[in-house]
Amino acid sequence: MSKYVTLSSSVPIYNKLLDHIESLLDKEDLKYCGISNIRDAIQKGYEKLKIYYSKTDDSYAYTIATILDPRLKLNFYRKEKWETEFIDQAKNIFINTYNNDYFETNNMISNDND
Repeated sequence: MSKYVTLSSSVPIYNKLLDHIESLLDKEDLKYCGISNIRDAIQKGYEKLKIYYSKTDDSYAYTIATILDPRLKLNFYRKEKWETEFIDQAKNIFINTYNNDYFETNNMISNDND
């Protein structure tokens, strides 16, 4: 990634943090987290992080920024083994947003005005 956090890095960062915490909490061996108060705090932090991560679904900006980022594109979702359904949904969000908000048929060059 880059030196600065950008919108396109939000989803990958959330995924990395959640995966790391899940891995930690899944460990049965107490050497990873033997103090129950710390384990409880990690669990609460994990739950809070999931709440904030779920808010990325409230805006298409995260999906669009991820796809537009040349380091990530749709390949990010494939590399992270997201289900095909979600990859297709992300692609459709991108295409529909472009078609509805940016593609202007009235600005196309026409021979009628020559």
